[in-house]
Amino acid sequence: MNKVLKGILITAAVFIGFVIIANIFMYVQVYRAMEWSVHDTIPSDRIEYFANISMYPDAMQYAERYGLRGWRDTEYRIETIRFESKEKLFEALPGCEEGVTAALTQDPKPDGKDLKETKVREYKIAVLPLKKEGELSDKYVYDAYFRSFYIDVYDDGSVRLILDVSSI
Repeated sequence: MNKVLKGILITAAVFIGFVIIANIFMYVQVYRAMEWSVHDTIPSDRIEYFANISMYPDAMQYAERYGLRGWRDTEYRIETIRFESKEKLFEALPGCEEGVTAALTQDPKPDGKDLKETKVREYKIAVLPLKKEGELSDKYVYDAYFRSFYIDVYDDGSVRLILDVSSI
């Protein structure tokens, strides 16, 4: 009887230890999935991919870095270079003036930060001159993504365009 009780206690202890270790592992994985994995260079195949899924390929020539997060449904955040001012952004990306100007009249997103954790005032852009599916590569399914666009404004007045694309 004593050996049976010891066997049950050892089995229960091993099971409880396994459950604790599995929960710790799961917590770490969930935490990692919620943080941005930042990449300071963008490979050419990724540039083509981001240009198409964002439906705004004009911005990709100014893309500086990108971040990704998520397990299955990955979210991409593509950040352009910092432009000295919004006027310089308008020169580089004609057609975005209306959307950016309208966005800057709204309240910024609270606690905005760029991929490098620099504090910014981030404004959501409602309208950008996006390409139509027929103008883009036919190797992507365009309705499989949610797209959001932002303008980050830094304390020194410089700005950065943000393309945020999430798979469904």
